[in-house]
Amino acid sequence: MEKSKSSWKPNPNVAFAWVVANLMILIYYLTVPESQALAFHWWYWILCFFLSYPYKIGKNVYSLFGGINEDGCVYSIISLFSEGRYFRTLFNIYGNGKGKGVSVAFFFNLYAKTSGSFCFALGISLIQIAKDEIVTVLNISIFEKADTLSSGLGLHIFSKYLEKDFKTASFFVFEKEERKE
Repeated sequence: MEKSKSSWKPNPNVAFAWVVANLMILIYYLTVPESQALAFHWWYWILCFFLSYPYKIGKNVYSLFGGINEDGCVYSIISLFSEGRYFRTLFNIYGNGKGKGVSVAFFFNLYAKTSGSFCFALGISLIQIAKDEIVTVLNISIFEKADTLSSGLGLHIFSKYLEKDFKTASFFVFEKEERKE
């Protein structure tokens, strides 16, 4: 008789939601004065857990705070940690896109690394690394590295690229263009 292989795998999003729920409770009690803080009840933690849990619908994951998805995209509002084929978020702390899709962040990006392309618009981006292309629109970028760099109106502090393709005005403080031989 042949043994059947189990398809049970641990879900990393449970650990992610557990950590975020604990962070939410900790931040609440550290920031709210003791006289105004509510007494801790177990249902606060459960509510925080369900608010921060990344829900998988189809191949994509939808969450308030990011998540982990090997099959598709991670959609979130504030990405504390997003890892998937690509990710879409408004505020990105850490994002890692492993597929060839386009990962997108608006308003703020701390660290984004992607195997495909990365698009950042309207804000401040500290570190963005893309294998294919980085597209920026109305932004300030501290460090960026890509094969192709396309920019709208922006200020770029450190940029490293193989080629650039600009349609509008961009300002560079330090830039390094590498040539493929």
